[in-house]
Amino acid sequence: MKKILLILLLCLLPFTGYAYTVGESPVMLPPAYSVYAPQSAAADQGATSTAYVTLKNLVDSIGVGEIATIIFSHSGATDTTTYTLTTNETVPSNITVWVEPGAILDGAGTLTINGPFAPGLTQCFGASITVTFGAGAVKQIHSEWFGNSSPYTLTANDPTPSIGKGYLFKTANTIATTISDFTSGITGQEIKILINEANTKIDFSGTNLKGNNGADWSCSSGDSMVCVFDGTNWYCIISSGSTTDISFLSPLSIPPAAFVSALDTFDWDCSWTGLKNRAALTLQYFYAPVLLPHGVTVTKVTLYGYRDDALAVLKLSLGRNNRSSAVAQLLVTNLTADWISGYSSIGEDTILHDTIDNETYHYSLIAEMDPNDSVEDVKFLGATVDFVDFE
Repeated sequence: MKKILLILLLCLLPFTGYAYTVGESPVMLPPAYSVYAPQSAAADQGATSTAYVTLKNLVDSIGVGEIATIIFSHSGATDTTTYTLTTNETVPSNITVWVEPGAILDGAGTLTINGPFAPGLTQCFGASITVTFGAGAVKQIHSEWFGNSSPYTLTANDPTPSIGKGYLFKTANTIATTISDFTSGITGQEIKILINEANTKIDFSGTNLKGNNGADWSCSSGDSMVCVFDGTNWYCIISSGSTTDISFLSPLSIPPAAFVSALDTFDWDCSWTGLKNRAALTLQYFYAPVLLPHGVTVTKVTLYGYRDDALAVLKLSLGRNNRSSAVAQLLVTNLTADWISGYSSIGEDTILHDTIDNETYHYSLIAEMDPNDSVEDVKFLGATVDFVDFE
């Protein structure tokens, strides 16, 4: 009996050594970093035992203050080493769970992992166990952990399919199905959905799925989307065939520092407070490039500035130049500051030639300033260009 107690005490003692990451060199662990290993022979990893070291023993012994790692090791005697969990158990956020290839956690209990989870792309959970991850424990949940192939097929014809057991999924709807949410997600989780038929529609209007500028998306086979969960909503980037929705990059912001004077003789000053005439009380104008993605549609241009004199002039135009013929065309003409209250802005959503064609044209903003009786009458504070994709 004394020998058994001594063995148990030795198993509970932390040891320091090396941490291993697949494909990387071993890293020496700091002295405060403790590593523990439960014993697979225990009947229930979720229960306290005096005969074996269980997960429950270790979690209770470590507590919530010590930074530690629990390793489920594979003995190598057979193809797999099974750790049975019958009673529910929660691993706190200060403990990293490491599962060696060949080690399998299974049983009728629920294992909640709130700390970092560090397996490879091998099976580490059996068919019976229920596994939940706390916020931030993992970024991606891989179907290989549950013994499933990747991509994992979503439940057919389900408007709110579960994505709790994978990262890469594919649809298999046999009738028209509108997906309005994904269930079993954890905060910070990222998933990718492959559309495998033409029966799927994504509801982006008034649901927890956010993307495609709030418009519902009727999918085609070969489409895909990537979504990230913030704990409430899924934020999605859709890809239709070979084209990816990049509307999330809008608006494009062009700061005053991006502008250069049209003439070397102009007298101007640019700082973090804005662009203005330095001493000249005459009209001066400035140019800045506008680097928008090819094929997007411009929906609005906004001028930001300072103006406190009704006779001071502040204008903004958006134009394009044909690189072959040098012909210039304006998309937005003379967006003019009409306020005298100091700092404000004005926008224009009537856009000519609104589809960006980078194969033929380059695009520029033109800012004009003409103070009245003081250079402090007017300042240019930058511009934004809103755009959408898939129009």
